[in-house]
Amino acid sequence: MATYGKYGSKPDGTANSFETNMKVVHLTSVHPPFDVRIFHKECRTLAQAGHDVVLIACHDRDETVDGVRIHATRRPKSRLERMTRTTWQILRAALDEKADIYHFHDPELIPAALFLKYSGYKVIYDIHEDLPQQILVKSWMPHWIRKPVASAMKFTEAFSARRFDALCVPAVSFLEKFRKLNRNTALVRNFVTSEFAAPDQRKINPRHLLHAGGLSDQRGLTNMLNVLGRLPNDVKLLLAGPFANAQAAQQAKTHPYWNRVEYFGVLSHSELRKLYQKAAVGLILYNNVGQYGGSTAVKLYEFMLWEIPVVMPDFGDWPMFNREHNCGVCVDVTNPAEASRTIHALLDDPEWARELGRRGRAAALQNFVWEAEARTLVSLYESLSQ
Repeated sequence: MATYGKYGSKPDGTANSFETNMKVVHLTSVHPPFDVRIFHKECRTLAQAGHDVVLIACHDRDETVDGVRIHATRRPKSRLERMTRTTWQILRAALDEKADIYHFHDPELIPAALFLKYSGYKVIYDIHEDLPQQILVKSWMPHWIRKPVASAMKFTEAFSARRFDALCVPAVSFLEKFRKLNRNTALVRNFVTSEFAAPDQRKINPRHLLHAGGLSDQRGLTNMLNVLGRLPNDVKLLLAGPFANAQAAQQAKTHPYWNRVEYFGVLSHSELRKLYQKAAVGLILYNNVGQYGGSTAVKLYEFMLWEIPVVMPDFGDWPMFNREHNCGVCVDVTNPAEASRTIHALLDDPEWARELGRRGRAAALQNFVWEAEARTLVSLYESLSQ
């Protein structure tokens, strides 16, 4: 019987064990190979627990990183190619690997995952977002087709979820819905690995704001630029992450205040740490659309762990979250004058900002670190090994 490293222990501290190491294959056609949830949290956790872990993803080469073997497939040139040829390539690669468990992360891989399931393999569906809600705000999709597509995908997701061996969901709000479809639904939240943050190494620039993550109008890109224009000229916005599409990039780069942005593109986990070391205030100015009313953004927990005060929305779950943890300030994201006054006050009162940051870090360490979720993930795999 083998025991399993850092994340292979039960809550009482005793070791979990399995008859044999399992071969685990994670599949994604949408996410980059070093996606935080997929690679840095789930794949690394399973590798540290002693499993043979493979990640099939669009990448430029095969390589092994932190015990995870990356099986590269060709990057698609278009969304249509990704949904067709890339899905087929990933399925072929998955069948070649002959895993004990397949764990997939994208709704467009549902047909491939069903094929694997009906071929006798165990399959986990990792549900990253509220799919029907997100389809309703997809900017690349014509308005008239969004509702029919959302309804069709809601049916497809429900049909397939009942057939997979397990589901993973990232938020409590997903649990009731998906446990009705599949009793074996595990809550594996997008909390932060405690090793990500080192606040004692911070060299804060008192005039730097930060937002790291997907960049789109829904995710508050225009809101942040509008707010920036009302702040003193020495205040800069540090941005990192992919634009949702070419249109979002064009609109941002032609905005009158883009010249006060430092855009770093898509960064690795280690590169991102350098930005967190600098930031005085973290911005999350999502619009009230789709699923963005839920205070479950990874960047929220990252800001908290880095002792960075957060300016966040005043709708949905956000105000209640902030009342409980007092880690920032809620603002009307549609009112740039109000938001800029709040940000200006934080920048001009570093002691207030530090106090909010300290409270955020204390709350994050107590409630929002990945290590507890890692044990849930390992336990889910243990249950499927029986």
